[in-house]
Amino acid sequence: MWPAALRDCGLRGETQGTRVNEKLEIRYTPMACADAGIISELYAENVGMVQRTVQTLAGPRTYELVSAHLVNRVTPPAPQGNFTLAMDPGRADGVALTLRVHLDSSATLKLGFGSGQKFDVLVSDEAGNLVHRWSDGRLFDQSRHSMVVEGSGAPGHGSRGPRPAAIPCRRG
Repeated sequence: MWPAALRDCGLRGETQGTRVNEKLEIRYTPMACADAGIISELYAENVGMVQRTVQTLAGPRTYELVSAHLVNRVTPPAPQGNFTLAMDPGRADGVALTLRVHLDSSATLKLGFGSGQKFDVLVSDEAGNLVHRWSDGRLFDQSRHSMVVEGSGAPGHGSRGPRPAAIPCRRG
């Protein structure tokens, strides 16, 4: 272990084993902070840092390099995708919104959530003032969980979530 210079919480770093697929992992041990700081970093040869995992109050969070343009080498970006939002204003109890996530490849996307809340909806007026927030007054369990969305080339692609409840709103 060696002192990790320019890092918060007096971290000490340790290189993990040997390089795997031209990548080198460094794991850090915090000396002063139990709920914050860097957990690990992954470095790729001739690229630099490609992944960093940090500890937060909500649990570990991982950040990954999406794409890189180097002098004589281009690393492809992560699988691309998009989402669509459909609105059905014809319900008597409010407006129903449906959000769909689509990936353009056979890859999968893992979405991590720090609580039972998977989404929120904010409604604002023409001036940008917040009129309604769907999550106001709702309770969510505090367990971390994830959802996997499969790309269009994967068998059984797509993701199904709970049916959305109507969002109450005033007409007019």
